[in-house]
Amino acid sequence: MNNQISRSMLTKYLIKPILPKSFSDNELHALLRVLIHSQLHGYIAHKACNIDAYPIAFKRHLLSIKTFSKAQYLQVVKACKTISHDLVSLGEPALLLKGAAYIAANKANSKGRLISDIDILVAKAHLPEVERLLTSNGWAPKELDDFDEKYYREWSHELPPYTHLETGVTLDIHHNLLPGTSGKTINITDIIATKQSTNLGLFVPKDEYLILHSAIHLLLNDDIAKGLRDCLDLHYLMYDYVQNNNLKTLQDVFTKANCEQEFFVLLNLLTKLFTADVAIYANEILAKNNKPKYISIATDLEKAVFPATPYLADSTNSYARFKVYLRGHLSKMPLPLFVKHMVFKAYRTLAKKLLGEYVFKKEYSSKA
Repeated sequence: MNNQISRSMLTKYLIKPILPKSFSDNELHALLRVLIHSQLHGYIAHKACNIDAYPIAFKRHLLSIKTFSKAQYLQVVKACKTISHDLVSLGEPALLLKGAAYIAANKANSKGRLISDIDILVAKAHLPEVERLLTSNGWAPKELDDFDEKYYREWSHELPPYTHLETGVTLDIHHNLLPGTSGKTINITDIIATKQSTNLGLFVPKDEYLILHSAIHLLLNDDIAKGLRDCLDLHYLMYDYVQNNNLKTLQDVFTKANCEQEFFVLLNLLTKLFTADVAIYANEILAKNNKPKYISIATDLEKAVFPATPYLADSTNSYARFKVYLRGHLSKMPLPLFVKHMVFKAYRTLAKKLLGEYVFKKEYSSKA
């Protein structure tokens, strides 16, 4: 009995979630497991056609996660209004990013989109005031040791995460879309100046920048555990975008951010995953501008974004994942800094195993 599904079966189902009659019970079980692993079961619960035709266990799970995603939507709405209230005196608006932005802007991929935290973008000059306002309104930063604190403050494009002490909501505060060590140039002023309003008291970037950030998060990341979900996000964002906009305008935004390579890698990747639906916006521009390097990077990503689970055939692409991991780190920092960073991380890991998990904690160090 086949207890796996193929990658092509999965991607076809994601685009058109109609349950094939030919699926065996084992394949249905594998499909559900892969959807859960990919954090796509909430999306399917809202998009799937004729849920009553599904086996009872599958149906119950979809109905359960659909209820959960609706409750999470209400939580996101409430959290956004809380953040807007807490930052009302900031003088400059905060912009939502990623999942919360999709939900607030009611994007095509927002129904059933599960999120673990809320991401916002503010100008770097306003960070001290943002932190002051948050801490005075019931938010607390994640407790970090000195090395991690230094990493966030000096190298990262975001602050350490904040958690609301009453609701438990986690907030990631970005001041750029990429670390300054990446060599990319992204003008945050342009993003803030072209913001779009929502009814939640916060703003979202215009569609070009929403796509740019989602692409950067996927293509220049060392961790793509949720890569397939991000690819589906990007497909629907892109598909919606080209209905009303010229793809050349989007390309210009990527080029200005020194991310033209990422633009063509993205088109190649989405074409590999969702061929028929992507052809409408990708084929013509790829025919004129494609390069072997773009295809090679996209090929690695296409293998790596699928979850490593025994329920998915051909999912053990450890070499491709390693290449993506390495490329993701090197895209954020030059090689000397990367080597220093990895050596220090290895030292810390070894020290924790030998001396205990709390050896680098500030409280431990201060008492020693």
